[in-house]
Amino acid sequence: MFTAYLLPGHSFQTFTVYKHGSKISETGRPVKESTIEETDITFLAARVQASQKEIDQWKQNGHPITHKIIEYSAQVKATPRENYLVSDDGRQFYIQGANNPGDMNVTIIYYVEERFDVKKKKICM
Repeated sequence: MFTAYLLPGHSFQTFTVYKHGSKISETGRPVKESTIEETDITFLAARVQASQKEIDQWKQNGHPITHKIIEYSAQVKATPRENYLVSDDGRQFYIQGANNPGDMNVTIIYYVEERFDVKKKKICM
């Protein structure tokens, strides 16, 4: 068990990992679709608003962020710039980067941008 000191509104939520849909173009090249497909990977994490300093630093690198999603126990490793995280209330976050503080897999911090322009597609398995 771990101890966490959370501010109001920073409670744990369930996040589901989504991946980009892909298809083959007429010329035979792989193309990303504008829809994302649900996977069966879920985890608990806390969503926190990114500080203005972090927002400015990530924007200068060409990867704007709006929030941080902090996963404790770090059993799931979503891939930056390939996966989306969707919270249980339906908010969609595109992963711009990830940080594993101390390289001990105790926590993973996902730096994410909230997106409103992507459609979800549920895959039946």
